Amino acid sequence: MFWKNLKVAWRDLRRHKGNAVITIAGLAVGAACCFLIVLYVGHELNYDNYHNDEDRVFRLLLQTDFMGWKTLAMCSELAAPTLREDYPEVEFAARVHQGRSLALRSEKAAAYEDGFFYADQDIFEILTIPFLQGRPGGALERPGTVVLTESVAAKYFGDQDPMGQSLFINNALYEVTGVLRDSPTNTHVKYRALISFKSIESERDKMHWTRYDFLTYLKVRSRTDMEAFSAKVAHLSDPYLPKKSLSDRGQEFLLQPIGAVHLDRNVNWDVEAHGNKDTLLLLAALGLLILFIACLNFINQTTARAGGPKRSASEKPSGLNLPNWSGSFWGNPFS
Repeated sequence: MFWKNLKVAWRDLRRHKGNAVITIAGLAVGAACCFLIVLYVGHELNYDNYHNDEDRVFRLLLQTDFMGWKTLAMCSELAAPTLREDYPEVEFAARVHQGRSLALRSEKAAAYEDGFFYADQDIFEILTIPFLQGRPGGALERPGTVVLTESVAAKYFGDQDPMGQSLFINNALYEVTGVLRDSPTNTHVKYRALISFKSIESERDKMHWTRYDFLTYLKVRSRTDMEAFSAKVAHLSDPYLPKKSLSDRGQEFLLQPIGAVHLDRNVNWDVEAHGNKDTLLLLAALGLLILFIACLNFINQTTARAGGPKRSASEKPSGLNLPNWSGSFWGNPFS
């Protein structure tokens, strides 16, 4: 029965080629557009959802009246050490600093690169960053160490094993201690390499709470009362700032779930442009509308063809159908 119906359908398609092309192409294009929109919307909604223990991973935000009240992604480099030392609810905390246009040089290549971040060793305990070579433990523990993504390692070392190799970054010598899988596209920190934060820590002899240059990530312990912890973190810097500074430039800290980073357009000074929830809703509605119109067109075309007049194979369609005056009630006016 199936093959018989398939043969009948195939003969019908061959008999009405033009109509079949319009009907099928319309449905296919509509379905393809809807599918692409679904893929894009799904990609945007699933930013940073691949991290282990995602529900315990947060980014620290700063609310300050610096140039008007704003919520900033950047805060002081003192935040992460303070969280580690003074807050028992925090299991790991790490600082991340974006390096721009760094000069890289090896025996095989030399170029200026973006996507390089200085990070604390704890970053591997907070974010899920897969290693292809080396191991997370101790990879960035020493100053002068760097882990590269596989694409960067291939660019600067070719077929050679990059582990233990030397790489010049801004004329400083670094040892490659690991190779990472290239960062996924659905993450707000699209790293190409991670450099030990200790490499620049000695240069920062004037650390203070009102200098905002660093991203801060943390992982809280299991069963932490997040409402009480958030209230404590809000005044993280208060004990370390003089009252004059507090009155001149108030600041409070917020905890942002890692999965909410990409679509939060209220945050300033971020490392990547944010997505837009309203745009995603509009695209989703547009995709459904396109699919509905395509299905409606397919049904109309199919129904119109199926319900059309039946003619024998020898019957030819006539042109303009004039009335038959000879048999009319009025007679033939031309006779």
